[in-house]
Amino acid sequence: MKIKFLISPFHSEKDAFKHLLRIMKVALIFLFIVSFQLAANSTKAQDAVIELQNSQITVGQLINEIEKQTDYLVVYSNREL
Repeated sequence: MKIKFLISPFHSEKDAFKHLLRIMKVALIFLFIVSFQLAANSTKAQDAVIELQNSQITVGQLINEIEKQTDYLVVYSNREL
């Protein structure tokens, strides 16, 4: 069984450095693509559907309805409402 090297020991250091940079660039591009794809798929807040019976409600009542109809917990101060 032959031992395979990532960088051949018979190349010059300059060629080895260029090869290593090429591998690093491809890995970085791959990392960006994967991270952007994961960031785009992890948004679930837009999937929640809330039904309201009355269109004239206060912000506090709206927050209470959101908490009742979904699994979300909204933290707020009553003084701010």
